Amino acid sequence: MNIAYVLFVIFFLVEYLEFDKNVTFGIEAVVNGEYVYNIEQHNYMVGVHHFINSTHGQLICGAAIVSHDKIVLAAHCLYNKGGHFLLTFGAVYINRPELTMNITEEHFIIHPDYSKGIPHDHDLAVIEFYMQQFTATVGNIDMVPKTYKPKRGDVVTMLGYTTYDENNNIVGDDEFYLQRTRSTIAEFSICKRNFKEKDSRYNLDENYQLCIALKDGKTSNVSKGDSGSPLISEDGELLGVLSMGDIGTPEVYTSIAAHRDFIDNPRSFRGKRSGKTEAGSSRQTTSSSRSGSSSRSSSKTKATIEKRVDKIEDHKYTAGLLYMKDSNDGPYLCTATIISKTKILCAAHCVYEKYSVTLEFGTVDTDETYQTVNVKKSQIFVHRDYEEDPVYVNDIAIILLKTPLNFDSKIGEIKPYAAYELKADERVTLVGHSKGYLHYFESTISSFVGCRRSYWERNNDNPWLDEKRQFCVKMHNNEDNIGSGYAGGPVITAAGKFIGIFSYDFTGYPEVCTLLNGFSDFIADTKAFSKNISKSTSTSSSYSSSSSSTSTYKKKSSIKKLFTRS
Repeated sequence: MNIAYVLFVIFFLVEYLEFDKNVTFGIEAVVNGEYVYNIEQHNYMVGVHHFINSTHGQLICGAAIVSHDKIVLAAHCLYNKGGHFLLTFGAVYINRPELTMNITEEHFIIHPDYSKGIPHDHDLAVIEFYMQQFTATVGNIDMVPKTYKPKRGDVVTMLGYTTYDENNNIVGDDEFYLQRTRSTIAEFSICKRNFKEKDSRYNLDENYQLCIALKDGKTSNVSKGDSGSPLISEDGELLGVLSMGDIGTPEVYTSIAAHRDFIDNPRSFRGKRSGKTEAGSSRQTTSSSRSGSSSRSSSKTKATIEKRVDKIEDHKYTAGLLYMKDSNDGPYLCTATIISKTKILCAAHCVYEKYSVTLEFGTVDTDETYQTVNVKKSQIFVHRDYEEDPVYVNDIAIILLKTPLNFDSKIGEIKPYAAYELKADERVTLVGHSKGYLHYFESTISSFVGCRRSYWERNNDNPWLDEKRQFCVKMHNNEDNIGSGYAGGPVITAAGKFIGIFSYDFTGYPEVCTLLNGFSDFIADTKAFSKNISKSTSTSSSYSSSSSSTSTYKKKSSIKKLFTRS
């Protein structure tokens, strides 16, 4: 053999093909893309691995770090999976990460409007974690602002760890390397039509989704396993996360700009899809809103500002109320109010048809427990006339504790004021859980006539609010509603009188509260009152709970789990 030829081959292999010591030849990049040789170029990239048990796991998705405490990805990567997940950070070769982290369901929040499958609307989730300091190999990517509008033809970059070819056939043996490819934003109307023709259930929405064109005769840009991975603008900002694709159709990404409100405050965000609540209650909502002064009776009121409670001693009569909706969801969070050592007041919709709930006393942060009490169904007394109709009259329940509380500097009581005459524009304070912590805000009593009218119109002429058992408070923060965690929390006058509990609200509408005046008998002798038969009993007992019947905001997950350095 010609020695010169052999030397040439060796020189070529060393100088031209040694682009990365970890790369194995013969593996397709993100469908004819290119390998990423230096993780510092994309140090925000995360691999998501799903484990159904302690030994069987696989890479299922990508994700992107957007801040010191948030990672974003597609909701379908996490939804209803069970088991646990492993996150890998700082890796070009997925099996050699800089850091790893184990997470479970308590660490992530699914967008409340996610469609749970086709058509994959609002296919977005946020993982909560905490990294005090970024490094060269593990960092974050800036997100596009809420005002960003995609333009057809804008050049974008797609990332992923997959090793599938364009026909979705796996290449290699679990050799996952970070890869990238470039394309442009596609004409949305054509993309929408293509998906509609494949399955009539798809109805893409340009306000919330992006389509990416297929380039150079490809049948796909990315493949299965790339879901959740980032889409990056020419300016290096995060535009979207991969939601779905099909052979011969553009890839669909969930828009980051359209979901900034959810990403910025995932635990206090209210959705708009039926079955999830936009209100601070279990109320169903629609994505449309009314216009005009008649339906927004207090839209011009002075904005209120929510503040975090620094010391539980200031509101030691409050408790966190946590419950599960099902094994794949939760825990969810409401507020309860202590009215005696054995009696806890809360919103009926928070405990209705629950087999058990947990009360956390003496803390402003439900991740930092002071005293915890598990409550069984037999201890929960929902008002006998409570019905989950559109106006939620009688949204009140009592929990009777088997063991009396020991009052101290962090746990105490507040006595209901059961004969209060409401006055419009009187100042009140609402206290409740929001974003995982105890908060409060000050507002004023709203005109009941205007409030009742606005909800009557909103509910399509369904029953009126009941002036004897409900009242309204001018909306929080001018146009926004408050977190569902406030439900069951006390409403207190400037003179310190406990007159009601928060029930629900909707964006642009006053807060609806349950008035304690009408429930003195129920509060005074709960068991005796509950034994009496009501005309509403048969209706209530035949009710079958649905996903729209409870508050939808999970408690703030613990971020105390430690990273593992590989």
